[in-house]
Amino acid sequence: MSVTSGLAVAVFATVYVLIATERVHRVNATIIASSANVIAVGIADRSGHHISFRQFSRYGLVVTAVTITIAGLYVWLRYFALA
Repeated sequence: MSVTSGLAVAVFATVYVLIATERVHRVNATIIASSANVIAVGIADRSGHHISFRQFSRYGLVVTAVTITIAGLYVWLRYFALA
């Protein structure tokens, strides 16, 4: 495989991971990303458990990073290591 085709495959794999998991990233990262997050935080607040935007984002960004890593690993295994 030439350097150019290797680079093209790497770019494709990166874009594929980002597009395929885009919805997950938007939903997990912040409270306002989905209505389910807003409802869950509202229910928690009514139950006496206040969740701030910063606290939610701190955990949400970790979950987002983990999902991107897992998706990237899957693409690497599927298209490079086991191809």
